[in-house]
Amino acid sequence: MQVQIEEISSVKRKISVEVPAERVNAEIEKSFAGIQKKATLSGFRKGKAPMQMVKKMYRNAMQDEVMRRLYEQTLFPALDEHKLEPVDAPMIDDIAMVEEGTPFKYSALIEIMPQILLGEYKGLQVKRERYIADEKAVEGEIERMRENMAQLAPVEEGAVEKGMVLTVDFSFAVPGYPEEETGG
Repeated sequence: MQVQIEEISSVKRKISVEVPAERVNAEIEKSFAGIQKKATLSGFRKGKAPMQMVKKMYRNAMQDEVMRRLYEQTLFPALDEHKLEPVDAPMIDDIAMVEEGTPFKYSALIEIMPQILLGEYKGLQVKRERYIADEKAVEGEIERMRENMAQLAPVEEGAVEKGMVLTVDFSFAVPGYPEEETGG
């Protein structure tokens, strides 16, 4: 397996992978063998169709399976080998179809963590500010929280005072129209 790494930017890399034709052929045969066991073709019992017919009818399924399998088996080991840790899922950029007797080639774009170089940080002078709590601001915030969390409690008797919430039931009549009741 051949792997080439191209630096696109400080955080992007393009990985080009070429899988040898022998490995591609082995994966194709393995895929067709698995498909043949499950294949149902008219005139044949399940799993008993001739390989030539299976190859003809299930070519697209084989290509999808082999491409996925080769991608999974080669990309992440290549990343580990070159000590690249992607921060997101790799994006397949250029992929060739799987063909018997030819190498399988694809490339993927990955983003990696940027390298952060620390400057001289030891011996720096830092002035700390001392926080002084404002009592009025603290009391105001406590009062605001108290009002937000307050619950209404019914009062049956007594005079109406500022800050009370009233519920009033009333009715009215207009001459010539039927009487309506409204709650509000």
